Amino acid sequence: MNQPILKKYFSIDGVLYFVLFILIIIFRYFVLEEFSFKYTDSDQSIMWLGLKNYSEGLFYEPRFYGQSYNTMLEAFFAVPLFKLGVPAYKILPIITSVFSLAPYFIISLFVFFKKSPTIALLILSIPLLLPIDYSLITSLSRGFVTGIFISSFGAIAIFFPRSRISFLFCSLITIVGFSVNSNSILIALPCLLFLFFENSKNIFFYIYSAFGIALGISIYFGVDHFYALNPFYDLHKFPFYYSFDELKASLSHLDIFFNGISPLFWHTGFIVLLLFAVIAVVLYKQKKIKETFIVLLVPIAIIITLGVNKVHDGNNSIFFSITRMYLSIPILICISLSFLDNLIYSRLLYVYLIIPCTYFIFDINNLDKTIDKDVSPKINHVVAIMEVKRLYKECNYLKTISDKYNIQLIVISNHYFYDFYDYGCPSCIDKFPNTLRPIYERRTWRLVEDEKKVYSNILIIDTDRDFENQYKFVKRIGDANEFFLIENNKMFTMDLLDKLKIEYRKYK
Repeated sequence: MNQPILKKYFSIDGVLYFVLFILIIIFRYFVLEEFSFKYTDSDQSIMWLGLKNYSEGLFYEPRFYGQSYNTMLEAFFAVPLFKLGVPAYKILPIITSVFSLAPYFIISLFVFFKKSPTIALLILSIPLLLPIDYSLITSLSRGFVTGIFISSFGAIAIFFPRSRISFLFCSLITIVGFSVNSNSILIALPCLLFLFFENSKNIFFYIYSAFGIALGISIYFGVDHFYALNPFYDLHKFPFYYSFDELKASLSHLDIFFNGISPLFWHTGFIVLLLFAVIAVVLYKQKKIKETFIVLLVPIAIIITLGVNKVHDGNNSIFFSITRMYLSIPILICISLSFLDNLIYSRLLYVYLIIPCTYFIFDINNLDKTIDKDVSPKINHVVAIMEVKRLYKECNYLKTISDKYNIQLIVISNHYFYDFYDYGCPSCIDKFPNTLRPIYERRTWRLVEDEKKVYSNILIIDTDRDFENQYKFVKRIGDANEFFLIENNKMFTMDLLDKLKIEYRKYK
């Protein structure tokens, strides 16, 4: 390690950087312990099963089970520790947290060593200034942060603006990040524009960028081709469209989109858009005209996206937050700050650092209260939520019944916790029976597998129907009224479902 780098490491800036780093990690540790390891939701249980499948070398489809968008990237990266014995409910939120925090560390470290340590401190302070809900949302293993994580690597190109590798890498990462999750696309705007302005007369910029884009598009369409060939795997569809009426309506209530991602101003989220204007003014005073123009374009691009119908797909629950569509905005602030040279009177930043430290103390003291509010049953969470310990209790009870009656298949016909039983239980309990949710089974291959398969003993779970009185070969078992047993079955699964009048979706 050379002397200049060592000098920066052991400077006052280096010490303060380390302190901010530790505060960020400490707070995320409390988030994991008090929230992520205690509560889960039905969509996360699908990710759990994806992790179990991946750990067994089973890759059934390239995206999130049952849909042609989003991915299970967290599950893929969690495999090594899962195989070492770390349970899914712990390792997945840890990986998700790494993904969500990594962009701040990546950008701030490059700024620290290549530009200005004080600007790096300003960048690294941002996670401590964000609302508590931001930390909760970005610990949910639902694919919310994966595209942002990938796209943030494109920001590295800003620090090597003449490199042909930067041209290729940034353009490729832009497409791949968008493919993983479309909420990352805004990150590409300042990165690609900066490279363009720096290399507008460089023919190699266009050649290498075109090659990167072509490679990214080939990956994107390669993945989509799977769903074109296997249309029944695309169960959970969402039609995308653009509406100027929705854009216009959104302008009158910007706070609901941005409160959860606005540093300092947690209840007046629209101010986050003005932060870019403030940064642009400072850049202009530093005579950075190109960078000023780029940063001013960012809030305009953000506003334009309000016409996309998907950004309105959410509510006030952190488990289905409308804010999740704009989780890239804090990273955009970091990228915008990275354009700055060292500030005048930059040592005053040391006084400013009292603010994020104060927010850290506030967050620690208010975390439990915020979690209690956010998991309240009074909120419409859209997805089902459950305490992890209760999920394990429910699954162990099902396993006990299954062992007692030698059950090979559990059919969840109708139950509020259908996804937890269908996906969560097989992922957290060893040697759990096969499961099936006929009417909305995301795993198309399971329907295909069971079409011509005979299970001798089957458990039906249904809270509405009384199968025992409807069919002589069915009997109620267990303490609850919703468990029904079929023994010595000789019928194929789909034929049995037809006989029981249990609906199942099309799968071929």
